[in-house]
Amino acid sequence: MKQTDRSSLIAPEEELEGWKAHPVTRKVAEDLERRLQDKAMNLALGRSLDRWSLALAALALAGLLWLTLPLTTSVGLLLSILAGTGQKVFALRVAFDAALFDHWAEKWSSDGAEGRDPNALATDLMMFDRALANCGLATPRGDVVRDLNSRLRGAARLLRRQVLAVAIQFAAVAVAMVAVLLSRAG
Repeated sequence: MKQTDRSSLIAPEEELEGWKAHPVTRKVAEDLERRLQDKAMNLALGRSLDRWSLALAALALAGLLWLTLPLTTSVGLLLSILAGTGQKVFALRVAFDAALFDHWAEKWSSDGAEGRDPNALATDLMMFDRALANCGLATPRGDVVRDLNSRLRGAARLLRRQVLAVAIQFAAVAVAMVAVLLSRAG
């Protein structure tokens, strides 16, 4: 893993001079806080999905280990476990984004907005992007900073992918269970 110098995570002042954000008024700060809190609450759904996914994966694994199943049913249960693994990746990212948006909502709240540097939002986003790039978690984009709306859309896209992975997992377990019941009945 590549080590980074902690001082490189903070942008020098001259690199931030080109970034001029709208002044953070009370109304702008309240809107930011509300939008970030709303998205963080929406992303909290990811924790429940993760728990359901774990239960489905345990059920699928128990079925594979405990029962003697036809090949097609075993493949369905394996698909469920694979979908559960993918869901877990999305769940980790969704949880990270939920915590991040919650932190930003608190940091940029209307209570702390007055008398604040009007470029603080752009500076925070730039430093966050730079930190992700330095850790190897994002592609460096130079001084191009993703705006907050694209970040919110990206988080919603991750949550939709997590929902899809759990739906695939549920469908695979349900089909396998029906197949087992039909094979036992006939």
